[in-house]
Amino acid sequence: MGWHQILDLYDWDLGPSRYCFGIRFGHKLRHEHIKLDPRSRMRVNLAAQVLSCTVADMLDEQKASGTESLSKFVRLMDTFFDCLNVSRLTNTSGKKAKDKYTGSNDWRFEWLETKFLKFFDDWDDQVNAHGDNLKADEKAKLKLSKQTLVGLRITTRSFIELGKLLFDEEKAAFFLSEKLSQDPVEEYFSKQRARNGPDESPSVSIFNRNVLGLDVTGDELIRVLNGNVRNKEKEASTLNVHDMSRLPTKKQKNTN
Repeated sequence: MGWHQILDLYDWDLGPSRYCFGIRFGHKLRHEHIKLDPRSRMRVNLAAQVLSCTVADMLDEQKASGTESLSKFVRLMDTFFDCLNVSRLTNTSGKKAKDKYTGSNDWRFEWLETKFLKFFDDWDDQVNAHGDNLKADEKAKLKLSKQTLVGLRITTRSFIELGKLLFDEEKAAFFLSEKLSQDPVEEYFSKQRARNGPDESPSVSIFNRNVLGLDVTGDELIRVLNGNVRNKEKEASTLNVHDMSRLPTKKQKNTN
């Protein structure tokens, strides 16, 4: 599996090799999803759109050699994102993974442990079993980075434990997993960074001054220019403090 396969898939979807030229399969995939820069590589929303069932369906339709494992990986990640982003009491998407959690015996807790994490464990075992003659850095190129794998395992196991605890000990009636999202925290600190300008090491007094400034301005009125947040289902900001465009002038009344 490699990123070059996603690039080839994108070119295939745009190119004349498609039997329905001009009609795109992956209509949500754009240039920003494929040609990544250091900042866009950290954007979860772009990753979620690339690692989606639509892309997996595209891979199955393309039928390129060696993409079967990539298709399986993409589908697993798509279900993983769905499991951790349940946001509504009523699921209208048609995807079972987006149903609200109603008990500690929910099938998704077991799926995350026995299907999702096991996929990466098996991947590690295969690389280690067939890479006896490879150096450590060569083995590392055959799988996800150590930091990514550790992050996935910590996130998944923590989510499973917390989800079951809410039902078994706190007697929760239901659980919407999106409520564990760190987007509000990231959004707030994005606004903090925006107020600091080039200063990347603010003192406590500067931080507190920014807190006061955000309170006075109104936290909800300030637009986040950058940051790893989705900002979904939010209305457009009513005030953009970075907008320096000229305000419209009042029309003069005709006194004649």
